[in-house]
Formats: sequence, C-alpha cells, structure tokens
Amino acid sequence: MVNSNSFDMPESEGKILDGGKCECGICGKKKKLGGFINPTPGMEDRIPKIICIDCMMEQVALKKGISRKEALKRRKRMFDAVYAFQEVMFERYLKENNKEEFDSIEEANEVLDFVRRCWNRVPKEFREMAETFDKEELEKTFRELKLDLRTLSSSLKYKTSTEIGRNDPCPCGSGNKYKKCCGR
Repeated sequence: MVNSNSFDMPESEGKILDGGKCECGICGKKKKLGGFINPTPGMEDRIPKIICIDCMMEQVALKKGISRKEALKRRKRMFDAVYAFQEVMFERYLKENNKEEFDSIEEANEVLDFVRRCWNRVPKEFREMAETFDKEELEKTFRELKLDLRTLSSSLKYKTSTEIGRNDPCPCGSGNKYKKCCGR
C-alpha cells in the first residue's frame, strides 16, 4: 500500500514518499517521482506501478523507439514550452490589468490554474510543434495568440462572493457558456 498521510491511494507497486520522491516499482530505488504506469493491455489484472523519473524516461524511450537521452531532451523541450506559455500569459494578465505584480498568492494561483487549462486546450499538434522552437520563437508565438485575460481579473474566486452560474458567459472571454468552457 502507498505511504501517504493525506489520502488513500489504490494498491500499487512502489510507494510515494515525501518531498516528491518515490520508491520505484521497477528499480526499487528511492528517487524523484516520475509518475504511474498502468499494466500493458492483456495484463489488466496486474496493479499499476509508481515509478521514478529515470524509469519513466526508459519507458517513454522504449514506447517511442528513441534513446533515453532523446526522451529526456523531448521532456525538457516540453517543459520549456509550458513554462514559456505560462510566463507570457502571466505578463499579459498583469499588463492587461494595469498591474506590476499579483495582489496575492491566491490571485497568482487562480491565474496559473486558468493558464494551465488554456494550455491543455491547445491542440496537441501545436504543442508538439512549439516544442521544436527556441525560447525567443516560443515567446513570440505565444504573444501572438488571441487570448483576452482582462475579464479574468473580475472573475477570480478570491475576489468574488457570487458564484458563476452554469449558463453564465465564461469569464475567460471565449463567448461560450461557463458549463461548455472552463466549467467542464
């Protein structure tokens, strides 16, 4: 069973430890947590494994038919793209709301949550293409994206006492109903 003080996890091979580490279900070493892998098709009766980052990269490399080194490079490029997107959107939010910094950590967390949801809606093909860009190309591309963050400021939960209704316009500015957009 997984070692966790805050919640019960289903049974799995390996353990989650404190501080973002794990006891790997493959190599058995205590290392940085990489993630979870489910049993391969046809072996659904087996339990999932908690694995370290090194074993995760080995699994990715095997699955994609690339070297471990290439898998690590792709992972780094993916995170570089995500962080560049977040950085540009944070700058845009502050600029569009005439601010130099966030008013509170709650505001920053809500904007980050919104920006992550936006990133997850970007088509996979675009995200993969963005991973091939250098930092300057990423920032230029993300600055050109049409995403209005001005309306977000007035809809942040930490500032508002009224709830957003399912049929209200989404505060992200998409023009869709909340239930069809960010309320999913």
